[in-house]
Amino acid sequence: MNEHLDQLLTSVPDAAETISSLKALQEATKGIPFPLIVEPPVFVLAESDQPPTMHTLTQDLVVAWMAHMSFGCRVRMEALERSIFSELANGSFYVPVVLIRSHLEIAGCAAYTNKVLMKFSETQDYASLGREILRTAYSSAVAKHDPTVIKTRVMPGVFAEPRSVMNMIDALQSFFDIAVGSSVYDLRAQYACLCDFAHPAIRGTSSFVTLGGERGGGWERQYSSKESVEPSAIKALLTMLLWSMRCGYSNAAFIHCGRLIGEADGFRYDKPSLQSCKDIWTVFMQCESSEGKAQ
Repeated sequence: MNEHLDQLLTSVPDAAETISSLKALQEATKGIPFPLIVEPPVFVLAESDQPPTMHTLTQDLVVAWMAHMSFGCRVRMEALERSIFSELANGSFYVPVVLIRSHLEIAGCAAYTNKVLMKFSETQDYASLGREILRTAYSSAVAKHDPTVIKTRVMPGVFAEPRSVMNMIDALQSFFDIAVGSSVYDLRAQYACLCDFAHPAIRGTSSFVTLGGERGGGWERQYSSKESVEPSAIKALLTMLLWSMRCGYSNAAFIHCGRLIGEADGFRYDKPSLQSCKDIWTVFMQCESSEGKAQ
């Protein structure tokens, strides 16, 4: 992927600091292993007139869920980044915008999972944790359209409707505000702008349209299959991706660094140690390369 970033450095030299930080963050993440997951059975209580609930919430199941959420977010982000950098280097703008929208959602999923664990560490509310596990790991958007897929079991392993993606974006915003400072970056607004490219709004096709002069009381607009975009827009997009990567990988690491501790009447969640938090902050949020500090 570095060759694609090198190409971008040539075409968008003003983004040198951001590109340097992206390279350093990639180096930091690519060597982190994926330990084996042992996933136990999921026991769900399904009454005819009630949504399914977790019948038995075991420590092993929560450990497996934590690993799924951490590793799953990581591999999704990495896969998206490969395509984002490749498409940007090849002159595409539209596709990277849509993919960065997905990247923000996944980073938000990691932040939301971390938020759930932080809450459980304070409340030890097993019922609430069980609901969150079903709605994050064992859910499908199909169930929102057709809830019968849950009761009829036509989709094995689907027991709930998923959380709204805006819950994920808000969790990411909360983490960002704590880590960087409130009001520095409005993620909801940024996410909304990215959505315009994925939805049928006219402004979402701006990179394919050349603006002309006035004609007959209107304005000329010429579509083309070849995109045209200002370097400043690419720089802004790379900056948005950098923050999504920083926050997403940080939260994925926080999930993995926490520990479940067995007790006589159940288990508790111990938050990552202070040293782990410092290490995560240094590696992901303050990532430096030999070419300079992250902005």
